Amino acid sequence: KCIRVGGKHCDLTTVGTDGRHHTFFEMLGNWSFGDYHKKESCRMAWDLLTQVFKLDVNRLVVTYFGGDKQLGLEPDFETRDIWLQIGLAKDRVIPLGSKDNFWEMGETGPCGICTEIHYLLEPTVSTNADHLMKNCIEIWNLNSHSKPYGHSIADPLDISYRILADHSRMYTIAISDGLKS
Repeated sequence: KCIRVGGKHCDLTTVGTDGRHHTFFEMLGNWSFGDYHKKESCRMAWDLLTQVFKLDVNRLVVTYFGGDKQLGLEPDFETRDIWLQIGLAKDRVIPLGSKDNFWEMGETGPCGICTEIHYLLEPTVSTNADHLMKNCIEIWNLNSHSKPYGHSIADPLDISYRILADHSRMYTIAISDGLKS
């Protein structure tokens, strides 16, 4: 479990503005931890979302590390191929660069490539990666029982809802794990 509110890759200023960044997350899909690897991680996540939670597979999009020439890192085709073997359509498996699918916690700290699963806010038949990424939200976002959430990336109230949901989730998990001030 990770709380990221400081350091080199602090998401605090991005939370709520794009639907894809959070201050709390669990590193279940990270290839460095646990006794499972990429294939098992992807399969477990996909089964949970589609078989247990029964999410519409047509509204799921995944991203994988698309490489970074400046850093000399090749694309993670292994992960791309795993998602394709699981059954995702090629247009729903999107490569993103270091900004979105590479995490690091400082110049010499832990780092690595990652993959993410997103849910389309509106059903679409579009295969355009930019359109898909602007129409999605990370799976684990919650919203309030107040004025309805409007699904707008630009609306200040919707941004506030996403910030509150993200921070509430992070604090709840931290407190339940015994974090003390």
